[in-house]
Formats: sequence, C-alpha cells, structure tokens
Amino acid sequence: MSLDLDKAKTLITQRAIQLVEKLITMRGNDNPPFLSEEYVSLLGIRGIEKRDLGKAGGILYRFKDGPKIIINKNDPTVRQNFSCAHELGHLLFSELKLENFVNTIEHRTFNPQAQQRKRARAIEKLCDEAATELLMPTSIFQKHLKELGITINSIERLSEMYKVSIQSAAIRASEINRDTCMVFKWQFQKSPSKAIQLSWPKNKLVDKVLFSPVKNIVNPPSVFHEAYDCDDLIKGVISFKVGKETRRFPAEIKGFGHGNNRYILSLAFIN
Repeated sequence: MSLDLDKAKTLITQRAIQLVEKLITMRGNDNPPFLSEEYVSLLGIRGIEKRDLGKAGGILYRFKDGPKIIINKNDPTVRQNFSCAHELGHLLFSELKLENFVNTIEHRTFNPQAQQRKRARAIEKLCDEAATELLMPTSIFQKHLKELGITINSIERLSEMYKVSIQSAAIRASEINRDTCMVFKWQFQKSPSKAIQLSWPKNKLVDKVLFSPVKNIVNPPSVFHEAYDCDDLIKGVISFKVGKETRRFPAEIKGFGHGNNRYILSLAFIN
C-alpha cells in the first residue's frame, strides 16, 4: 500500500472510531453488537431498505435530502450487516474527500482501464476498513478477544457477539493478534484429486517477515480433509516458509458452512 493509501486508511479509520464513540455515548454502553442501522442518525441517512439485488450486496443512493442505502434481502443477516457498513464507508470516503489519495495510484502498464480497476479496488478496500471498525471497534473487540483467548472457538463466539460472519471475525482477530497467530481460509476443490486449496491470504507479513504455507494445495488424507468432513475442531501442525527457513507451527482447523459454501479455517500459532 502506498503512503497516500496508508494515510487514507488512517483517516477513514479515525472517522469510524469517532462514530463508534458517538454511538457509545448516545446508547450509554459499549456492548456489542454494533449494528449498521445504529449509525443512521449519526450520518443523516434517510433510511435503509431491503430488496432483491441479485448478486449485489448493497447500493448507496445519494439524494438532496440525504443518502439512502439498499441492502440485499436475500443475503444472510451477517452479510447484510457488513454490506450496509460498507456503504457507510462510502459515505465516509466522500465526506473525507479521499478521492485525491486514490488518484495517486498508477498502473505500471499505463493501461487506463487497469488503472481504473486498481483505484476502484483501493476504494472498496478503504470502505471495508471503515466497515470493520464500525462493526468490530478495535479497542472493544481486542478486550473481548483477550478475555476469551485466541482460538477458533473464541472466534465463533465473537462472530455471534458482534453479528458478523465467522470469516470477518477471524480476519479481525488475526489483524489484532498479528504477532501471535495467522488465519487462513481453505476450500475443497471438486476435482478427481479431491484436493483442498488455500483461498486467502496467500501469505502473511509479520514483523517484516513473510510467512507462506509450504503447501497451497493439500491432497487427501490430511487434517484439512478431516475437518472438512466433520464439524469438530481438529488440532494439527502446518508448515510455513518463513524467510529462507521452513518452520512448523501448531494449528487449529475447523470446517464451516454447508454444501457449495463449505470452507475451512486454520488458525496457526506462531508464538
């Protein structure tokens, strides 16, 4: 991320923190969940509606008398909550006039369309950063994470408390505890090999050292396949390339979702 985008991330996160503080003062407590609709009165939003949006998660409309947010009624509740918070992020992006920061992004091929796509992805990322802070405020989430301890079971508990997806809670826990653990998502490949493949992230940067799973594709039998086939927490070991070394770290592995939406989370403990 460029220095300009780092600055934009800081600004939009700080603005989200201000909104969280106002919300806490208004409601008189800092108990989760922090739902998207609670921020409506703080941002002058006309309202939030739920409609069938097909594949879209949410849409932001801007009117003279205030913005309006439309959310896909067919999405799971936690997805609706994050989609709405993401659209709130777009409001903050405009309010803070962060477009100038994003416009500094250049694509090395000087392809205008590629450059435009790269800038669009940067905007979406910034709005996700704002949404994450609005729904899982750093200081409060960190407090609960410390109380519960960093495990996959605690991540499940936090997702329930904050009304966010398990994946969102896992990413947040990994960000806050980046020096002690890493979260990775894996998915089953419908192929003759029945392999399980790393979905995200491809690697993690911890204290300027890159951690990459030695295997991005795992063939059966494995602890990942064991986790995929049951709903139990599986304990194992995952090998990582750490700089020029290969190291093994204890891990918790568990499958979530059903059918085509089935996935696996691994939580590797590096300290």
